Amino acid sequence: MVLAALVALLLAGTALGQEAAIRGKCVGVHDGDSCTLLVSGDTQIKIRVAFLDAPELGQPFGYRAKQAMSNLLIGKNVAVRPHTIDRYGRLVGFVDVEGADAGLQMLRQGLAWCYARYLPEAAADIQSSYRRAEAEAKVQRRATRFAPPVPGVSWHYAFRQSLSPFELAAVSSLLSRWFSLVGSFTNSARLTCGEITNSARLTSGTGAD
Repeated sequence: MVLAALVALLLAGTALGQEAAIRGKCVGVHDGDSCTLLVSGDTQIKIRVAFLDAPELGQPFGYRAKQAMSNLLIGKNVAVRPHTIDRYGRLVGFVDVEGADAGLQMLRQGLAWCYARYLPEAAADIQSSYRRAEAEAKVQRRATRFAPPVPGVSWHYAFRQSLSPFELAAVSSLLSRWFSLVGSFTNSARLTCGEITNSARLTSGTGAD
């Protein structure tokens, strides 16, 4: 409730042409598009970076995206310009750190993509700069090399589709070697267990006679 009231006041100020922002110190980064801000005393606010979508921690480059966001924000003074509050109760807004847009920096590094569903809600200049940054990162094949998730399509498929033929061949070769090694180990373990079982049966049979 306190967060909702605070955001309402800030948005009202913005509507009147006043620059409004919540300022604090970043004390935690959860993934490539969310963090926690310490605003006063022990009051913390969870932040969702507006119009940005980064890979989840269980997806390719998820931890790399989290590390990049940590490098940008952790321990630094941050200003958040509110946009809305999401269904999880997080403040969604533009995150400014040392005069730079954190979301735009993530896009330029190729560690996130534009959130296509919500980007049209942004101002025209922001839409343009975000789309341009994402496009440039794709052209230069920076970092992620994965496609945004598509309904009904697993991220495994999207990741494979994003690889070049050479990269796909290299990954396939490594996976084949790994599965071969696991198969050899499994067969060896089964053989050993079989030998132990047979030996136990022979011993048991000899005692019965």
